[in-house]
Amino acid sequence: MGTRTITILSATTGLMTKTSTRVQKNHSEAGQWITAKPQMPKYFNHRQRTVSSVYDFADIVQGIDLREAIIRGDVHDDCRDEKILPRRLEFFGETNGGTKKEWVWLDIDGVPFPEFMDPAEDIEECVEWLITEHLPAEFHDVSCHYQLSGTHGLADPTVLKVHLFFMLDRPVSTKSLKVYCQANAPVVDASPLNSDNNACYIAPPIFENATDPFPRRTGVMDREFDHVTLPDIDVTELRVIAREQGLGSGLMLGVTGFEDLLNLIGSKDEGRAGWHEPIRNAVMAYIRKTSLQLVDDEALKERVREAIINAPRKAGKDDRDIERYLSDQYLDSSIKGARERKRKGFISDHTPVSSYAPVSLKDGERMCAEAVAAFLKDADIDLSEAGLDVIEGDLAEQIVHAIMAETGIGKTEIILTLLSERPKLFRFHYYIEQHRLADEIRERFRKISPRAPVRIHRGRSRDELADDGMPMCFEDMRQKADLYEKANISVREHLCVTCEHKGICGWSRQHEDKGPGLVIMPQQYAFEESAKRADAQIFDESFYQAGIRQTKISLASLMSNPDVPKQKGKGLNLGTDTDSQADLSHYRSMLMSAFIKSNPKVPTLQQLRDEGITAEVAREARMIEYKRANSITDLLSPDASTEEAKAVFSSFRHKDARQHAAVWKSIEEQIDLDREQLHGFRRWTEDVDGQEPVQQVMVRWSVMPKSNAPTLILDATLDERITRRFFPTLSEVTRIAVEPGEGVRIRQVTDHSLAKNFIAPDPERDAPAKATQKVNNAKKLGRIAEVMAAGKRKTGLITYKDTESAIADLLPANILTGHFNATRGLDQWSDAEAMIFAGRTQPGEDSMELLAEALFYNDAVEITRGEYGTVTRSYLVKGNPVGTEATAHPDPIVEAVRWQCCEGELIQNIGRPRPIRRGKDNPLEILIATDVPLPIRIDELTTWDEEVPSRHVAHNARGVVLSNAADIAKAYPDLYKNEQAVKDGKRDEISPDEEAEIEALRGQRIEIKYRLEGKRTTKAWIDLQQVRDPKAWLEERLGEVVFCDFIPEPEDIWADTEVIDEVRRRRHRKGIIDFVIDFPGLAAQPPDPRPEHPPPEIAVG
Repeated sequence: MGTRTITILSATTGLMTKTSTRVQKNHSEAGQWITAKPQMPKYFNHRQRTVSSVYDFADIVQGIDLREAIIRGDVHDDCRDEKILPRRLEFFGETNGGTKKEWVWLDIDGVPFPEFMDPAEDIEECVEWLITEHLPAEFHDVSCHYQLSGTHGLADPTVLKVHLFFMLDRPVSTKSLKVYCQANAPVVDASPLNSDNNACYIAPPIFENATDPFPRRTGVMDREFDHVTLPDIDVTELRVIAREQGLGSGLMLGVTGFEDLLNLIGSKDEGRAGWHEPIRNAVMAYIRKTSLQLVDDEALKERVREAIINAPRKAGKDDRDIERYLSDQYLDSSIKGARERKRKGFISDHTPVSSYAPVSLKDGERMCAEAVAAFLKDADIDLSEAGLDVIEGDLAEQIVHAIMAETGIGKTEIILTLLSERPKLFRFHYYIEQHRLADEIRERFRKISPRAPVRIHRGRSRDELADDGMPMCFEDMRQKADLYEKANISVREHLCVTCEHKGICGWSRQHEDKGPGLVIMPQQYAFEESAKRADAQIFDESFYQAGIRQTKISLASLMSNPDVPKQKGKGLNLGTDTDSQADLSHYRSMLMSAFIKSNPKVPTLQQLRDEGITAEVAREARMIEYKRANSITDLLSPDASTEEAKAVFSSFRHKDARQHAAVWKSIEEQIDLDREQLHGFRRWTEDVDGQEPVQQVMVRWSVMPKSNAPTLILDATLDERITRRFFPTLSEVTRIAVEPGEGVRIRQVTDHSLAKNFIAPDPERDAPAKATQKVNNAKKLGRIAEVMAAGKRKTGLITYKDTESAIADLLPANILTGHFNATRGLDQWSDAEAMIFAGRTQPGEDSMELLAEALFYNDAVEITRGEYGTVTRSYLVKGNPVGTEATAHPDPIVEAVRWQCCEGELIQNIGRPRPIRRGKDNPLEILIATDVPLPIRIDELTTWDEEVPSRHVAHNARGVVLSNAADIAKAYPDLYKNEQAVKDGKRDEISPDEEAEIEALRGQRIEIKYRLEGKRTTKAWIDLQQVRDPKAWLEERLGEVVFCDFIPEPEDIWADTEVIDEVRRRRHRKGIIDFVIDFPGLAAQPPDPRPEHPPPEIAVG
């Protein structure tokens, strides 16, 4: 986000201003004011405005709503699409007050003003005096916006309470501003600057039973300068000033890190923050960051004691208290209190605990085959020796089975094999998540049963050809058909009937397809009428989101007087149906009244009933809206040209009628339910360019599958409750957990979630400091990936889409990347030797609550809204549980949906490289770079810092390892700023593990010599799998190479992996000569007279 933006929060309930009441005459305290503070709502809509001057801020204040306040923090990237969010640092702003803005809002309370001044008469005179006398010189003669506080002049009419807004000459962080004000302007109440998301209350106050004694509360003072030019802010130095001024804990402003707080322990006389507060805060910081099950009390006490003993103290003055702070009694009490405070955030865990009892791959395949056979038998589609026995007609109760098995167990192959004979007699619908998987499944089935009928059904707008080679929709009709679909008019009923391509195009032919066979199609087709043609249906992977529908209307549209046309024939205009028009206007006014009374929330079901809305009213309104929407068909002729159709659609007056009908349909199905909330509805204010903000209402709901045919569901992360929403008669669920193969080793990061806000850059929205931080973290991930990939033919990295884009150009060619929510069904990592899964997809609470409400919109069970909390979970380290904590939602249905989106997505991705099929001859290394506990076996727990390799190790993992410091800095600017940084990095202490890693990496390369123009001959080590032409690589990065003792051969020489393996085995120079003799495809080179020796440790300089 920009540095001149202001985030405006609008409470979903409650007011963000003060309410004052004057006590009545008959009370003992008559004439006094009683003021109620602003309410503290939990959830907010959010929007942003850009300010270039104090006049822009004045416009914001002028248009502010009583529900609104402002904050300095920007909404996080991964939450930007969430309409409603709680005001917490995980959604807004940065930790430690790091958000930088070019504006500041100062809250000044209780400054006595001179007797000769009267704010009621001349407020600007008072403000001018306040700035001149009490603010630093940098604020003098600078334009500002002022606003009297809501309680100014009430309790004490002799003091000034005012808010001042200034523009700054540069972006300054919240933390720096607070420390600056504490040291230089003690009159400023610094609490609004405690955090990036602390609210600044700018809405006007409310006066009950009284008039505002200060009718003029705001204004702009136009002065000589437009911006405050602050001096350079040294936070450390200003904290010392704060201490000298007796501000005590002001030293700890913005400090949240455990070690940073320990460093503040010590005597205030010695420039530290004292003893009790920093000790208490440090313990809390450690407990907050560490899972309660993993907290080592003794180790924690030992570290705190070390900090206390080494802290500066005033001789004699502090000695008597030191022993108490070092005692077990004091430290145990601090740790206990921190534990209790953390536990208050824990919630009940509604996630079903599944026993992890894995079986062998062979047993898993057998169980899966038996489950499929049991389904076919129960569905009476079994061609056993007993003969064919099919129940005629619809089944009394739909047969539904589900198989919850590991990705890679071979579910698809097993099903295709068992179905190979049956499609000759039956019609099976095989529903898939994505179109791109259809061709693969068709070809696999043809290999199993070449003669069995199989085809693919696609959407009308798909570019692929139908199975008979015809286009799905001919070009001369496609644009016109798209217009019909956009207007929600049935293309098949109103356009295809007279189309000259009917019966020829792929789309019309598949509509006529009613024969037996295996029909592969997207999951969306399960919710259309054609699904009823199936004798049985199979869902491959999770399908529930294909059943979600959504629409949106503006709240203002409910106040319009809608025109309802009479039913009419082609080309006739029979006028308006005035009775229906009056009825619909009345129904809309009832709904609008409910929304007005519930402002700013969505009305409850009882509020709708109070307005007289019943199921019958909603049904009548829906039918009238459909009548309006369908009237367009009377204006269209199938013979009309595309341009004529465009003109009709453009002038059609009832474009929003079908959306309104959907709103009424949702109300109709909910109004009689015994619960409070109206599910699936959201309301928010949307900024429209150049116009007044518009209040919008969004509605989401779910639809049911159309077929009652026997159903088999295959889903590695199946949730029974969600599945039963669509298939209530689900009777058999087979769960199969398979142990990862002997060749798999999995380690997981436990101290960081790697959320999008950590590694997913967004240069257009991030503040500069935040953008730099994210890019650096993404680069660290890239370094982890390239070290893991060194010496391997293929390594996979799956992370966020923005992170993937940010580091794609930095990664070697042997790393194949992907991003979350776009990998299901992909087989491209099945032969990877290593995989990294970085981050997790966890949308905000409101997004998950809305999805849960849409799924169960017409269910009697109430979806409870609330904030994410903490639950106790475990990592399964070699089968043994290791306690940890995880995020969960307090509502069981919302938690089920959240788990599917977060843990479920991770599990699906981890299955991409087929870990259950990896033996010792086909090893796989997996790094799960997020702390989300999963129901899978982990071999080793690690941390983010432990995984991030040093620059020295990263350099040695590159395709070319150089030995000259200047060349290293020039070739790898992403690792080293200059030659000196290379030398400094080499002098840094390297751990034994890193030394071993470097040696292993170096052993995979061949040594060459090269010389640049005007330079000495130097060495490099080449990974021929990454760099086939070392000389070209060197010249691209370093300049002209006048000598290189390695001559590359044509590309096809390297197509044989045996060549690369042989070069790796012979890393010595003499080995290369032997290699040329053994493989004559490479040009012979003269023998090297140098003695045989291994590559030395890389020398620099």
